[in-house]
Amino acid sequence: MLHQLLISSSLLFLSVASQGYNCPRNTVVDPPKDLSEPYYFPNDWNESMPPAKYNQSQTCGWRINVPSGVYATAIFYLNVTGAGSFMFAYSNERGNSIYNNDFIPYISTSPYFDVLMSVRKDPGEFSFKVTWSNYPNTCQRNIQLDDSTPVPSIPDTCFTTYTAPNSVALVGFNTRDYSDNTLRQSAVFEGDSYNGSYLGNLLDMQGRQIVSSSTQLTVYTFGLSEVYDYVLYMGVDTKAVEDGQTLTGISCRTGYGCGINVSTGKTVATVSENVDYLQIPRWPSDNGTLRIYEGKLREDNLLTTVNQSDYNYKFPMVVKNNVKFYSFQSGHVTIGFYNEPPSNYYKVAPGHIVNIHSFYFRQLSTQQYTNETYTTSSEDIKVYFNLNVKSFDVVGPTYLDITVFRDNQVVFQQRYMESNRPPATTLRVLGDKITVVYDTLGYNTTGFEINMFCKENDQTTTTKSTTTTSTTAIVTTTTVPTTTQSTTSTTKPTTTTTPSTTTTSTTTETTTTHVVTATKFTAIHKCSRIFMVVFVVMLW
Repeated sequence: MLHQLLISSSLLFLSVASQGYNCPRNTVVDPPKDLSEPYYFPNDWNESMPPAKYNQSQTCGWRINVPSGVYATAIFYLNVTGAGSFMFAYSNERGNSIYNNDFIPYISTSPYFDVLMSVRKDPGEFSFKVTWSNYPNTCQRNIQLDDSTPVPSIPDTCFTTYTAPNSVALVGFNTRDYSDNTLRQSAVFEGDSYNGSYLGNLLDMQGRQIVSSSTQLTVYTFGLSEVYDYVLYMGVDTKAVEDGQTLTGISCRTGYGCGINVSTGKTVATVSENVDYLQIPRWPSDNGTLRIYEGKLREDNLLTTVNQSDYNYKFPMVVKNNVKFYSFQSGHVTIGFYNEPPSNYYKVAPGHIVNIHSFYFRQLSTQQYTNETYTTSSEDIKVYFNLNVKSFDVVGPTYLDITVFRDNQVVFQQRYMESNRPPATTLRVLGDKITVVYDTLGYNTTGFEINMFCKENDQTTTTKSTTTTSTTAIVTTTTVPTTTQSTTSTTKPTTTTTPSTTTTSTTTETTTTHVVTATKFTAIHKCSRIFMVVFVVMLW
């Protein structure tokens, strides 16, 4: 009898052990007096062991209290093969689902966080560990915002406090290596220290912004500075964001393409020291206007507006500055972009509109050097490069070089400096390649901007009869301003023409070619076009 009782007891013990634990429905956990002592669940488990098995069909909850001046770190060990819900909930009522094999710590500030577990008939394993720590006695970085300028930040070991004239809007950016879960190792506080109320973390800001209720907001990243050396968040005064707009951020991995999804009520920011190379967007709506800004969200920094009728002419496009903004009104649009130029970006065709400008155009900077070359897809295709120099800031030896080629020959070349400013009128040159170089040679300038419109070559070529020799005249047009004192040239340039002659021999045909090397539109007669035409006549 005793033998049978021992066998029955052993079988019961094995049955309970194989079934796993039952957790209490509501458990409150306070930190120990000695903060070096962790809390484990189950209490007979630790991280050197596999996660503990739980019994089926139960719902459990834990409230982990976090005193003021202390933060808590939680690591979860989960192995679920079927249905079940596991959640980490912050004190601001936002939460994250807990997944298998995700050992990246969750960090919570005062006053508490919750752990929620709900399982049905499927078996599984779940355990966790919590530790409490005092905030480090570290530095504090104070950033004073104005009412328009955004300030991006790279994670560091300091507390970062933004102070704004009105209130602070904080924008988060994704990681470039798709490790966004690490962003939960951060905290955003109301006010100027960790004693303020908890507003969220950098992972919370994927697709939304955090706005302070006061003029100050503080960010702390727990060790992220050891992992990331690029911008993960940005502060801006709420007045800089249009009413009714939500500001979000996106970061693109170097060498890979990304998509910017912009819709009514949403403004998207990109932040990097690279150029955004925009591709032709997917524009599903007949209505709507895309607005693109560089540096700031204000009219003075508006690069361009695009709508359904002209986006095919303005794209591809480059957007510069370390901060770029994209907003859309009345609809939505998706724009593909790279931070390295696609192979076909610098190819132009008739009808293409290109804005050429320095990286920090409109801002004083020594980093304005620009060297860009645009070509047609073939030397057989010629276009008129219509150039309008909208802005040219010159300090000291700063210069702007414009060179146009046709059939590998230079047909226009000019260097503009303080003593020789660009014309106020439009320069028109026929060619298949153009190079623009702007160099400040280390001086601070606000850069330059050129609008270029590529127009179809409307000249004709006829071929009839035979010949043995032909003579070709090549014309180079040079523009010489008469004054050099004002920032924007208001004088009419003087044009000089220098011809040269070459001789070639042929045996079969005569070719008559009409070549326009350069044309300007006068300020008085805007509707008239003055063409400088050289006729090449090949005689018998």
